[in-house]
Amino acid sequence: MKHLLGSALGACLAVVAFHTAWAAPFVYVASGNAGTIAVVDAANNTLAATVTLEPGLRAVAVNRRGTVIYAAGAYGGNLVVWSIDALTNKVLSRTPVPKAASPQAVPLAAGGIAINASATRVYAISEGNDLAVVDTATHSVIAHANAGTGFASGGVAINPAGTRVYVADLVYGDLHVVDAETYKHLAQVSLVMMIEGVATSSDGSRIYVADSCC
Repeated sequence: MKHLLGSALGACLAVVAFHTAWAAPFVYVASGNAGTIAVVDAANNTLAATVTLEPGLRAVAVNRRGTVIYAAGAYGGNLVVWSIDALTNKVLSRTPVPKAASPQAVPLAAGGIAINASATRVYAISEGNDLAVVDTATHSVIAHANAGTGFASGGVAINPAGTRVYVADLVYGDLHVVDAETYKHLAQVSLVMMIEGVATSSDGSRIYVADSCC
């Protein structure tokens, strides 16, 4: 079942779980137990490559140019953000994210991950709705944002302007809105339990949320 914020569904927009990312001609699928990213050639539906990281991998995203893949998982009590060269499928960086000062931040499992349009910032969420901001040039954590009062986080999306980050709360069924520049929590929209995928329209005027509940 899909719940829409807005009056119409964009013709070219698909709402997918945060385990999958797409950049022509490849689709990237994260496997948590195996700790791998499957690279699928969308032209002929064949497995082109497999990138091996660590078990517990949760989310994957790719920049707009299709040159760098980003992945998130939780290892040893910390959220970890990876970057991978999409041309060679080689790991470029592994960035552990220290636990935020917020008592809600419990990085036992990662949630979604997203990249802004200019590919300068990566936003990754962990349990406790701790939103980590990673600088893609230095592969370092530059900020933490409190993405609301939820606990188990789902998908993450960024509007095309790069000014708003949207976080789906898997358990409480809320959509949280965070200022991408000040990292302040701006709003909370109550939907239904078990929301996972979140995406924005190409002009940023609509938000689309998919749930996995019955």
